Formats: sequence, structure tokens, C-alpha cells
Amino acid sequence: MFFTEDLNLHLALDESHCHPSSLERLNYRYNHFIEGVKDYFKGATVLDLGSHNGEFCYAAKKLGASKVVGIDSNEKYIQYAKQHVAGVDFICDDIFNFKSEKFDIVLCLGILYYYDLNVLISFCKKLTKKLLILDTFTSQYLDQKKYIGTVISKE
Repeated sequence: MFFTEDLNLHLALDESHCHPSSLERLNYRYNHFIEGVKDYFKGATVLDLGSHNGEFCYAAKKLGASKVVGIDSNEKYIQYAKQHVAGVDFICDDIFNFKSEKFDIVLCLGILYYYDLNVLISFCKKLTKKLLILDTFTSQYLDQKKYIGTVISKE
């Protein structure tokens, strides 16, 4: 298991994140979307769009990323992440307001349903040098494990 009880990032910030299997959910996503490409993270620059509590920013740092930026429009999530994840630049803003250099890896995890798919993917591709990781959760029931995800390499 990548995410463990001592991480504390899975703690509930609001009622929508009180599911008792939040660690299972994080590990499921890590195992299916990050584990197979974890070697790409060493020394990489990483942008996490919709970074939420910073769980996957933490993962990127732990895997050896040289620079990690997390952006989310929810101030409560950003403040929480700043308190619990060291070495990451967290920004509170709409992702489309973010203008920056390209990153080796862009994470777009669990936000597809908030935006127009074509606009979001086009935006992500503009920010990505090597690897774009997209996923979303399609069911409220974890036991159904209805995640859709893909890893897109630009190499």
C-alpha cells in the first residue's frame, strides 16, 4: 500500500470525503494510474490540476519529483494541503487561470466531470511535456470500482 494511515491526508474535510475506505480509494487509484509509470516521476516537474488535499502531490514528491505544483479552486483544500504536504507549491485558483511553463507530468485526477472534456484535455496537453495522467470516478460506490483513466505519453 502506498497511502497508509499515518499520512493523514485522507481525513475528512467535509461530508463528501468521509467514506471509510478513502485509503482504499487512494491506493486503488495509485496502483492503477501511477504505479506503472512511477519511474517517470524521479527528477520530474509535476503539475496536479485539481489537487484537492494534496494526496497525489505527496505521491509525486515521495516518488522523487524535483518540483510539484498543486492547484485547486477550494481554499479549504489548499490550506489543508499546505499544512500537511511539505515541498509543494499549492495555488488556490481556477485551473484555467494557471499560466506557466510546461511540466514533465500533468495529473488531472477526478476533475473531468467539472469541465468540458475537449477543452480540459486541450488545456492539459499545452502544459504537458512528457506524461499526462487522466482519471475520473464514475460511480459513488467504491465496491463497483468504476474508474476511467488513461496515461498519455508525449514521448
